[in-house]
Amino acid sequence: MRFISTVAALALSAGMALADAKQDVIDSLNAFNDLFNEYTVAKNVEGLVSLYAEDALWIEQNKPLAQGHDAIRPTFAFLASKNGVNDHSIDKLVVADDGSLAVMVGTAIVKVEEFNLDTTGTFLFVMKPEGDSWKIVTDMWHQHQPQEQQ
Repeated sequence: MRFISTVAALALSAGMALADAKQDVIDSLNAFNDLFNEYTVAKNVEGLVSLYAEDALWIEQNKPLAQGHDAIRPTFAFLASKNGVNDHSIDKLVVADDGSLAVMVGTAIVKVEEFNLDTTGTFLFVMKPEGDSWKIVTDMWHQHQPQEQQ
């Protein structure tokens, strides 16, 4: 009987540890998104680019697939130079059981007053852990059509 109680206690402890670890991963992904938004507000182009893996895939609507920091930097530089807004909120997080990969899907609000741009879209990040944070390995963006065009 004592053996069964010990095994049950160990199983319960392991389950709680896994739940805590999963919550830690979710918390770190939320912190990553907060940092993304902070860098955007601060117009910190190099900070934004640093959130991406060196060989990250950049999938922009109506454009061919691009790869790497040199493909990513111009978009953030443009938004910063035009005092643009690029605000992300997370709608869904999916994390691999082993924590080796995460998918973040959310809503992006992009505004550039100079061009009368005020749009909402969906973003999708595929992310991998690196050190004590994450790197975006794939970034895909889809701009929603205005209501009257749907």
